[in-house]
Amino acid sequence: MLDAAMREAERGYSFWRRWQVYQRERFPVMKFAPLLAAFSFCGVCLSRLMRGEFAWPVDDVFADGFCVCFFVFSATAFSGRVQGCGD
Repeated sequence: MLDAAMREAERGYSFWRRWQVYQRERFPVMKFAPLLAAFSFCGVCLSRLMRGEFAWPVDDVFADGFCVCFFVFSATAFSGRVQGCGD
């Protein structure tokens, strides 16, 4: 009964308000951002090490690689959360 009442109340919310509620309840970005950033940093550095490059990455190449890794890890974590919320 309460769940149906909550759904009825949420129908009047705007898209952005519903997205904020979803973010807060299912996938809190601020909670996962440091972990995703750490995995992204490690992914870029490991890629360089596997190619035999032991110097610190160049800024623009590092930024591009970091953004790609961050997006991939975010999408993976998000899809895992979405699959798990169907219960």
